Amino acid sequence: GGSAHLNYAAGGVLIAGGLAGYVRAGSIASLAGGGTLGGAMCVAGMMISKAGTLKDTHIALALIASTVLLATMGQRFFRTGKFSLLGPLQAWVL
Repeated sequence: GGSAHLNYAAGGVLIAGGLAGYVRAGSIASLAGGGTLGGAMCVAGMMISKAGTLKDTHIALALIASTVLLATMGQRFFRTGKFSLLGPLQAWVL
């Protein structure tokens, strides 16, 4: 369904962003964070696809990953003033 596709898309963007952060700046934190949160979003998408419907556990996994990302990006913005498109993306997915 549509919710699964949103989770897959967000997961892919997070994984790609983490990889880009590692390649550009050597940031292992970006690689680990993008891989972990992106993986969680993809797993939530798989769970939704297999169940064919939204359940509390599917929503909880995506919500936790989105909340962690939003908090991290918000903290980065207030600390450095650098804006990331991933924050609004995650707000949209929620």
